[in-house]
Formats: sequence, C-alpha cells, structure tokens
Amino acid sequence: ENLTDLSFIQRGRLPLSLEKTDLVDFLEELSQHADDLCWQAGRTLEVDLPQAPIFVWIDRRQMRRALLALLSNAIKFTAPDDVLRLSLTRLGRRSMIRLSDNGEGMDTDVLTSAFCRYARPEVPEDPRLGAGFSLPVVQAIVQAHHGKIWAESRDGCNTFHVELPLRTGREKHQETSEKGI
Repeated sequence: ENLTDLSFIQRGRLPLSLEKTDLVDFLEELSQHADDLCWQAGRTLEVDLPQAPIFVWIDRRQMRRALLALLSNAIKFTAPDDVLRLSLTRLGRRSMIRLSDNGEGMDTDVLTSAFCRYARPEVPEDPRLGAGFSLPVVQAIVQAHHGKIWAESRDGCNTFHVELPLRTGREKHQETSEKGI
C-alpha cells in the first residue's frame, strides 16, 4: 500500500475521500485500537483529549493510517514499559495532534532526514528499521489535508506534531477540487 501511494504522491495526486470529522471522537476510537497495540508490545498509551469537539475535514482511512504509522514507529523505538502520549489541542483555526514517547531520542541528522523518501539512519543491522517509506507517506497524507507535520527530540523524548486546519466543508471541497487532490 505504501508503494502504491508513493506513486500517487510522486505525481502529487493522493486520492482523498473527505468527511467532516470530530477529531476528539476520531482519536478516541483510534486510541482504543492503539491501546491494544501498545498493550501487546508492553507499552502504555496515555490519551489527553479535550471535552469539546474539534471538527476537521479528513479522509478518515488515510489519517488513521498515518497516525497508526507514527504510533507503530513510536512502539518500535521505545523500551517495554515505556509510556506513549497522544494529545489533541485547538490552536485558533488549527488543531494539533501530538504523539510523544520517552524512547531513545533522535539525533539532529535523523530529525533532518526523517521525512525524506528512503531515508534510513546509518545503523547496521537494526531490525526495527524498514525501507524508509512510512514517514514520507505520513507526511504526504498530512500535506494532502493541507496540514503540517514535524518532529522534535528533547532529553530522550520524541514528539511528532500533526497540525491540521479547521475549515468548513465548502472551503475544503473547493481547495481539493481545484488542486485535483
């Protein structure tokens, strides 16, 4: 699926099926599945969601895929018994999803190239490393939603930030139709 989507991404045409979605409910549902994944891997997931709904227009399948890829990476690079944190906040006309871990931390070189296609840190024979497709695909999914994604690492704590715009359906549909996304 990543390879197929990479071909769409290279042409700038990742197909989306947008729905008006309450991110609070969406992340609550996602966190139930994610909590099972964390439990199976011996990790704990802490979730911090606001009470009030935060509506965005997203392709639920693609966004779920992107967030689960981030979570999967966090699980791979944290030790058993570590804690992962998923949170959501509203920042004016944008929403901010954060996924944090207290794993190994990423050095500057890894942070710089994390979203580059086929990028892999130069660590010999590390079985946790894949082909370097997942983060570029996650980035493409977020960008197709007119969002931003970036990572920070401080004191062994990695945080991935996913910022999505809050827009009306009409605005989102017009932008998406005009750009052919």
